[in-house]
Amino acid sequence: MPKTHNRFYKSTSGNTEVLVGSLSDSKGGLILRSIFKKIISTHAGFGITLLRVVIGGIFFKAGAGKLFGLFGGFGIQSAVSFFSDLKIPFPTFNAYLVGITEFAGGIALILGLLTRLAAFPFCITMIVAIFTAHADGDFYYPLVLLTSCIALIETGAGALSMDKCLSQKFFNSNLIKGGSSYE
Repeated sequence: MPKTHNRFYKSTSGNTEVLVGSLSDSKGGLILRSIFKKIISTHAGFGITLLRVVIGGIFFKAGAGKLFGLFGGFGIQSAVSFFSDLKIPFPTFNAYLVGITEFAGGIALILGLLTRLAAFPFCITMIVAIFTAHADGDFYYPLVLLTSCIALIETGAGALSMDKCLSQKFFNSNLIKGGSSYE
């Protein structure tokens, strides 16, 4: 049985103390705490914040169009038909998967919440888009989205984000002053 410690990190709410304290009570907890810190840490400034919000809006709009037919989208049946025409396996499942990922992930990017985790599935989606829907050579748009998501994974959410607030709350970090995003 691992030895546990009964200490908590400083925070403003009781729930936060329990969460952060439990993440640091064992070797596994220390690893989880370190991973969580890397996911939410950011040293990037306003430029990355602007990029994140714009990319999040693009994916949110695409997901809302696929799922609900909003913003000029054609709805889920059209997405299923398009995926089927592209010979993507399990077109119904994948249309819902992509639509939900774009919709929820877009919201997460706009808020700057778990940005590194939210951007990763978009990288996969854009790679698939480059080799399927844009295989005719017109791949510039998904390539820009792919490289933008890679930049977000590398830098984190930026100055104005939920990740920054969480990082400061959990780890008392002043992360906007620069340095490596991988502490």
